[in-house]
Amino acid sequence: YTRADDLEAADNTGANQWSVGIDHNFSKRTKIYALYTRLNNDDNVAYTIGSVTSNRVNLPGTGLGADPSAFSLGVRHSF
Repeated sequence: YTRADDLEAADNTGANQWSVGIDHNFSKRTKIYALYTRLNNDDNVAYTIGSVTSNRVNLPGTGLGADPSAFSLGVRHSF
């Protein structure tokens, strides 16, 4: 869980984010994992999950007050 308080110069600019995940070892060297993250922005802020490198990118769920979420699934194998 993470919380960002309002900016000093503006109201309604905070956010909170939580994540829940699980991993499972198939063997000493192989693991699968799953993770869900939800970000709740206040009305006057647009924090994102991950990074947006250009202000010309208009991804769904990235405007002011948007509440984006993400799901990750993967396999990790150590050689």
